[in-house]
Amino acid sequence: MLSTVGHGFAEHNRLFVGPRAWNTEHYVRSSRLIPALPVAFRSEDAGLVQLSQSIGKSTSGGPAAGHRNASIDTLRILAAIVVVAAHSNFVCDGAVFACLSTVNGSFRLAVPIFLLISGYYFYSALKADRHWTWVLKIARLYAVWMTIYSPFWLFDAIWQNDIGDIPENLVFGYFHLWYVAAVGGAALMTVFMSRFGLRWMMLAALVLFGFGVLLQYALNYGFLPDRLIYHAINGWLQRNFIFFGFPLFAIGFIIAAMKLETRVSRNLALGVLASGLVLLILEVSANYLAAGKMHVFEIYATVIVGAPALLILALKTNWQGGPRVSPKFAEAIFFVHVLVLNALVALVDAGSGALMVLCLAITLPLAAGLVWLDQQVKGVFL
Repeated sequence: MLSTVGHGFAEHNRLFVGPRAWNTEHYVRSSRLIPALPVAFRSEDAGLVQLSQSIGKSTSGGPAAGHRNASIDTLRILAAIVVVAAHSNFVCDGAVFACLSTVNGSFRLAVPIFLLISGYYFYSALKADRHWTWVLKIARLYAVWMTIYSPFWLFDAIWQNDIGDIPENLVFGYFHLWYVAAVGGAALMTVFMSRFGLRWMMLAALVLFGFGVLLQYALNYGFLPDRLIYHAINGWLQRNFIFFGFPLFAIGFIIAAMKLETRVSRNLALGVLASGLVLLILEVSANYLAAGKMHVFEIYATVIVGAPALLILALKTNWQGGPRVSPKFAEAIFFVHVLVLNALVALVDAGSGALMVLCLAITLPLAAGLVWLDQQVKGVFL
């Protein structure tokens, strides 16, 4: 197994050779209305996959091979619902254990999964020399949705004469839109690193991810310099394309390049996934016990174990059945749910569970409508 994987690295190297402590309550206040986590998207071109989660075509032999992998579609729709639950602070208004197990625990696998999926399908775009089309599409999506959300991050700041965050929001993205910027930046870094081969790409991914984890722990345990604390609380310092986006995006890219879903057995993938979940539980629990309170972590060290295994399992499942749901439905949920949450928080006094149910009840039909509208205007919004 290990020798096979090592051979895969060598083979694909030749292919690419070319020329303060803080708590949940504080976090909610600092992020205006809700706490953060996120998701992503797909393309209309045959075989070219857009942002991150609306991927659509694959086979067990590699990405974008000509038919939909419904298991990937199902995975990203479920992950989009998890994101809505996380942003609603689901079960976090009372039960500490429930919150640790979900919003500040297992739910943190959602974003790494989307980044891995993006990187996995980006391999096809790069191999077909369509990567710049892919990157430009993401840039357009970022511009469109930052404009739609501008009342929250631009006009509201100007109205309140509090414009200090405008430059950071513009560069890193408002609230959930940081993910779009992170995927675009990760794609650019992947194009650059592909010139040096998969070994160097993997090494860079692990080193940068490790440094991002260190920044997160330095923030949570009070070792970060005062001048950096505010930027870290908002996620700009560690939750960006360098320390979070690129590492996971690159691992997804490497999975596709090496066709790991065909090299790794289902039992091995299940074993790694189970181990990753146990390690995540231990990491979350250890931090709670060490601090005596619940920390918010944008990056957990152990997600890099379980998330790739979950992607490989979904790819190996390669389920072709199920209802015909647009592959853009998950990205539509991602884009509109914060609009719905902002409105509900302003208008409704509800607990986190009720807030999540209401948000989903409104977001799902709105997302379906957005998919239809996007078809009419030829891909402006998704």
